[in-house]
Amino acid sequence: MSQCCAALAVVLMVVDLLVTGSFFVHSAELMTASVGCFIAALLLDKNSRS
Repeated sequence: MSQCCAALAVVLMVVDLLVTGSFFVHSAELMTASVGCFIAALLLDKNSRS
């Protein structure tokens, strides 16, 4: 499950780059969703190892 969240976060980052066309400018919604997915992936991975 954590790998799915991490993959989704990467896909959202790529979509954000394609939409904005710049590495330094981001769409707030896509960036928030991407960071949220990365946090979820980290938490799921941490909980699965305990």
